[in-house]
Amino acid sequence: MVKRVDHPLTGPIEFECQVMHIQDTGQQLIAYAAAPGSAAAAAFRRLAARSREQALADHVASLKERWA
Repeated sequence: MVKRVDHPLTGPIEFECQVMHIQDTGQQLIAYAAAPGSAAAAAFRRLAARSREQALADHVASLKERWA
């Protein structure tokens, strides 16, 4: 099935969703994946790049505080 999420930074993202039922436990494992080459895959790449940039900026700021 397809799941749609409205993300605050990327806008709507559609995932392929698979539900796996774990026998004799009543539990389920839900896996969401972006199809290769899809808009969702591109959105994930943008979010990952933003996270790396933010982590680097946070690290630089902490070094500046430490050595100020």
